[in-house]
Amino acid sequence: LLLTHLLEGARAAGAEVDSIRLAERKLLPCDCGHRFACWVETPGRCVHHEEDDVGTILKAVVEADFVVLATPLYVESMTGQMKVFLDRTLPLVLPFIEEVDGRSRHPLRSLMPGKRFALLSVCGHYEMAQFDALVKTFEQIVWNLHGVCVAIICRPQAMVLRNPELIGPVYDVVTGAFREAGQQMVVEGRVHPDTLAKVSCQLVPRHAFISEANRVWCESVDRHEF
Repeated sequence: LLLTHLLEGARAAGAEVDSIRLAERKLLPCDCGHRFACWVETPGRCVHHEEDDVGTILKAVVEADFVVLATPLYVESMTGQMKVFLDRTLPLVLPFIEEVDGRSRHPLRSLMPGKRFALLSVCGHYEMAQFDALVKTFEQIVWNLHGVCVAIICRPQAMVLRNPELIGPVYDVVTGAFREAGQQMVVEGRVHPDTLAKVSCQLVPRHAFISEANRVWCESVDRHEF
């Protein structure tokens, strides 16, 4: 839902958008047996190059001006599909090690330095602090890819957005803020602090959120469906 609004805003600002849903693609794990084949045997190419869709996705990442990684929060981190994909970005860098500002990373092979990245994540918990581990991981990944972290867009209490009638006008505030964020990323290369505040604004009081969440889960368990 929220990624759709973000991309609508980007398109409205003139961007050409390519959306790749990893769950619908074939992604094999990075499992060449610790041979680092993409560095040593076939430099720049994974052993699974002709067996799955990762090569095509990496090509899109290389050619894009801006990359948005969108994932729900899964056990304090990203989905398994997103992690597998990021593991498979190894061919984009060289095996050698360089020191930058007292930290070590690999030089780039096929990415342009300074590529812009943004993170979009949602979770079913109440507070923003739930995203801390994911955000730290994202920032490290972007730094390792010599990129620029343009925006971190996190939406707690996301399940409430399934029922717009529960929150009234705030629903339009949040979805509108996601469209604003998409426009600002394209036009200005950043997202305004006030837009991020609207993106993550409180939907309902904490006690009401917990009470309603527990009610929904009780009903789902009784029905054996969610």
